[in-house]
Amino acid sequence: MHEPIKDNLEEYLNGCREKVPQEFHAHLRACEACASELKLLEMHSGMLRALRHGEELEPRAGFYARVMDRIEDQSRSSIWSVFLERTRQAKIAANK
Repeated sequence: MHEPIKDNLEEYLNGCREKVPQEFHAHLRACEACASELKLLEMHSGMLRALRHGEELEPRAGFYARVMDRIEDQSRSSIWSVFLERTRQAKIAANK
């Protein structure tokens, strides 16, 4: 893909075609390779837009509580927690 197309591709694909300079359109008329590649990119861009979900998704009830429970369970069973707990206890004892 040539420079005039690369430089303005994002605006063109986002629908801001009035911001795209005439050089962009002139190059597309003259260069069949860029024109065909742009058609593919437009098709892919449209497919990606179709995959977007229209509304904001909320997690199910209790999601955050389940995550926190899992984090606590993993921190208790970690081999490193033994060493970290000993270090923490030593620091507390030293500050007394």
